[in-house]
Order: sequence, then C-alpha cells, then structure tokens
Amino acid sequence: MAFDISDTTIGCLNNLPSEILLCITEQLGPNDLRNLRLVSRKIKPAATTVLFRTLSVTTDRRGFPELPIRNVEHEHELAKLVRELRFDLAESELWRHPPNRILITRDMLFQSIRNTPSFLNFPNCKKLTICATNASDKSLYPDVFVLPFFLATLFSELRHQQPQILVESLDIHNLVHDVSRHSLWRESSDHILRNLKHLRLEIWSRPSREFETRRTMTLLPSVWLHPCRHQLRHLSLSCNVYYGYIPKLDLRGVHFPCLRTLAFRRYIFSDKWQLDWLVSHSDTLSELYIADSGILSFTTGKLLLDDEFYPKYSLYDLEVGPETIYVIRGLSWGHIFDTIGSKMSLRRFVFGEVVETLHPYEDRWEELIKTTWESPGYVTVTDALTERFEKRYQPWPRKDDKDPFPDWETRGKDDREALVKLVEEVEGYLVAWVESSLLSQKVLEQAQTLHLAESSTSES
Repeated sequence: MAFDISDTTIGCLNNLPSEILLCITEQLGPNDLRNLRLVSRKIKPAATTVLFRTLSVTTDRRGFPELPIRNVEHEHELAKLVRELRFDLAESELWRHPPNRILITRDMLFQSIRNTPSFLNFPNCKKLTICATNASDKSLYPDVFVLPFFLATLFSELRHQQPQILVESLDIHNLVHDVSRHSLWRESSDHILRNLKHLRLEIWSRPSREFETRRTMTLLPSVWLHPCRHQLRHLSLSCNVYYGYIPKLDLRGVHFPCLRTLAFRRYIFSDKWQLDWLVSHSDTLSELYIADSGILSFTTGKLLLDDEFYPKYSLYDLEVGPETIYVIRGLSWGHIFDTIGSKMSLRRFVFGEVVETLHPYEDRWEELIKTTWESPGYVTVTDALTERFEKRYQPWPRKDDKDPFPDWETRGKDDREALVKLVEEVEGYLVAWVESSLLSQKVLEQAQTLHLAESSTSES
C-alpha cells in the first residue's frame, strides 16, 4: 500500500520533530521516500537519509554500475549517507526473462567492479550484502552463485579505496566453493575480514560438484572465521544441505571471545566436542538459534572412517571398504538442551524449523523459526555414493537391532520436556504445545498468550 502524501498528511508530518520523522520514514519504501523528498523541504532530510542508507548495485547492459539514483557516487554529501551496499546478482523480476539475462547480469557485475572501481567510494559504508538468487527452485533457469572471482575482485577494490572502507557486516547468499586460491583474495581478505562484527554465510552445494562443498567446509574456519575471530559479535552459518558431519565442519580451531549471537541452520550434531565448543562461548553468548538441524545417531555402510569416525574421501567421493560398519552414537537432544541450560546464560534461545518460504533476498531466516513437535529430529548416514549429501541422511528412528534408543517414545518425551524447560528458563515465561492448522502438528507457544486468547473468545 502506497503512503498517503496528501496535503493533510504532509502538513501533519511537517509539525513533527526531526527524530520522529526519521522513525516514520524508516518504515517506508523507496518510492514513497522519493516522493517525500520532492513534496516537503522539512521531510526531505529524513527521507534522504533513509533512502540512501542502503544502495542496491546492479548493472546496465553496457556493464556499468546502475544505482537507484543516478550519479550518487559523484555527490559527496549523498555518498556519505550510504551505510550498506547490496550487490544483486539476479533479481526476482528477472525470472520472467530468458535465462541468459541472469548470466549476463552476473558477468556484467564482474566487469563493472574491475572497470569502474570509483562507484565503491562510500566512506561511511559499514555493510556489504551480496545476493545470488538461486532461481532454479522457482523456474527452469540455471542456478546463480556468488563465485570466488567476484568476491576476490570486490575485496581487492575495497582494499584500495581512499578513504578506506572498514566493513563491519558481511552477508553472502549462495556462496560456492573455495576462494582462497585466488591471489586477489589472499592479498585483500584479511584487510576486509579483520574488522567484521557481523558475518552471515549461506553456502550452496551444487549436485554435481559436492567435492567443492567439502573443500569449502574444510577451509571455512581458516579462510572466513579465523581472520575475524577477535571482533566478531554475530555469526550465522547455513547451507542448502545438511553439514557438520558430512560434509565435515570442524570449528575446534577457532574461538570468538566477543561472540554474542550464533545461528546454525541444517547443522548436524554428532560429537561431544560440538557441544563443548558451544559451551566455551558461554561467557559472552546471549542468543542461540538452531533451525532445521538434527543429531546423527547412527552410521552404517561400507564406509572407511578416520580415527574420529568421520568418512574418508577420495578426490570426488566417499571411500568404501569390503565390510559393513556400524557406528552408534548416544548423543540426544535432551542432553544438549540440559547442558545449554545448566552451563550457558542465554537471553534468547530459538530452536525448530523455518516454516515459511523466504523471499530471495530475505536476510533473517532466524525470525521465521517455529518450534514444532517434530523439531528434535535424529538422522542416520548411509554410503549412498550416487546420491547428494542430503540423500545420504535418512530419518531416524527405524526398526534395527542396533538402535541407540530402543524406546523412542520415551526418548521423544524426554527431549521435548528438556526443550520446554530450557525455553521457559531462557525466555522467562511459560510455554505449551498447541495444535497448528497451518503446520498440521503441534507448535510451542507462549502459554499466557493462549490463556488470554481463550478468555477473550469465551467472553465474546
């Protein structure tokens, strides 16, 4: 709905203090902000500040940067208002165009960064958001990714900007394979990453190139996390497939002394060291988000495992042996919840599933988590060599003489009781399981809100 810019509305806005005007304009869209800049001198400063706070950078057909307002990089006062640069490698409306339009857009951005570095001259920019929309889920178009060459080139140009841009927040959507092999990255990455306070990485695993994802996960601690460990306050890691065990992500070599918020999506817990790593951040961590994740309770197949029972790999896939092996793990959600409750002092804990479809450029999947009855899930890993990462994970429980938890009804009951106890301790209010018609299962909701709603319904 468009904002009403009638004479009456403008007259009321003109009488408001500048601080309140700024709060109001922060709720408006770009078109409304542009209109307000034209109709009122009193409102123009607030509308201008909000409009130029975030700039989305695309390119025209010649490969030159295309900003929301032309020539903004040449207007010094406007350039100083920019706090976030957003690079959109494929926009949602491009889904209606031929597939080559998406690829051209990506290639144009490559060239624009190399040929026109001056458009990065925004001295107060603190945040970079790089979005590569995966259009294949919405249409027949090919996938679009944030490729290493793009990141290496962008970071190299940022490093040489005068005055220097000190990036404090970095969000990357659909990152694929390793960037460290590029010389431009090796020369520039420490300069950019060492000042980060907020890092959000969403990694995309391509079906035909899973060995790239394994390498990315292996190098992620040293390439991305270690350089920013001293300053980092907020860390969010997610992937389109399960990760943690296969592909392995070993976080033991990195510690964040200032970490306040941690978010995992599709993360697999398989070893005690993962819980120990979480607890090691208890002095500073105040918010923990875990979504669409599971516990590995069983490994079966003709897999060759290392000394820590992680799968060994050849160049492209799992190594197998002549005999079927079984690895039984006793880790449970109830134990994880109890440990978090007893050893960590969280102010917010959110656990469950992301139940709504994200907009291609949605930043905060953490805000869409619902705690459902089936959220505390368990999985097993097989040696399905021809399948994707997520196909190697199978739901658990199943009938098997090597079942780590023979009584699954009791196991599920204990897990949910521990979850309810932890949520109530952290959030400071009572919760209860209620039926959700939208999700066709029970969800965890605040109990007091439910009672108030029931009272209002009965009175009416």
